[in-house]
Amino acid sequence: MGSIGGAVRCATTSPPSPALRTCRHCKKQFDPSLNHPAACRFHTAHFGEEVRERLHGGTLNTPDSGKVLQYWHCCGSEDPSDQGCTLGPHSSYDDD
Repeated sequence: MGSIGGAVRCATTSPPSPALRTCRHCKKQFDPSLNHPAACRFHTAHFGEEVRERLHGGTLNTPDSGKVLQYWHCCGSEDPSDQGCTLGPHSSYDDD
């Protein structure tokens, strides 16, 4: 504490910041007190490869036969950086 012209000056402290958690779905950090049912956007399945014939029931004689497609298996999006097809609350690794 210091004194300026007879007045007492106190140091102010800000309230502690909430402990942020990491979401197991989107991998972003979030404040649990601000979590809500649509806070997180994520995919429910993996991004992977599939051969076109298997997807479309084609044969090796069809156009683009043997072509390997990469997509999100939950929604079919072929964009690896797609944000997600499902909305829900964040889920922390600590929430077990």
